[in-house]
Amino acid sequence: MPDDVKLHDVPTRLFSDSLLAAERLNHIAGEFLLVDAETAQTLLDVAEMSLNGFTAQKGFSRASEALATINHFLGRLDLDADLRAEIELARDQLRDRLKTMWPQFRLS
Repeated sequence: MPDDVKLHDVPTRLFSDSLLAAERLNHIAGEFLLVDAETAQTLLDVAEMSLNGFTAQKGFSRASEALATINHFLGRLDLDADLRAEIELARDQLRDRLKTMWPQFRLS
């Protein structure tokens, strides 16, 4: 279809560019969720090794917030199946580790 053909008064090239931009944005957002999961795992490492109770609790709390963020945005993003599966695996690993550590770090 030529670039000058219009779809509801919107040039098809512009429409196509917008779709590509939306796909790219979703992919980048998915990559950020993976980074959140990796960072949360590091925060849990710090929480486990820290001798300072405040630092340990803060690391656990921030990792918990990362899990909530992943859960919140994962359902809102239109991701390709491979990236979604990778994020879900990272999320599940984080969730399982948080559950294991919960008795030690839960706030009273």
